[in-house]
Amino acid sequence: MEKNLLTFLISCNGGSLQACQSQCAAAYPVVTGENFPAVSACQTNCSTNCNLSTVYLLITAK
Repeated sequence: MEKNLLTFLISCNGGSLQACQSQCAAAYPVVTGENFPAVSACQTNCSTNCNLSTVYLLITAK
């Protein structure tokens, strides 16, 4: 369980969806055609890694 919680803490930057998305916004303050793929990937990673269902699965995994 400790390993799974550590995975969450490492994967979900900032420890919450809102904090993770704020870090994406700070990293890419202006969205352009050039950096759009990176912005999109950052937001997708936040949505995936900070999802409460994912956290629940990590905690209950044995």
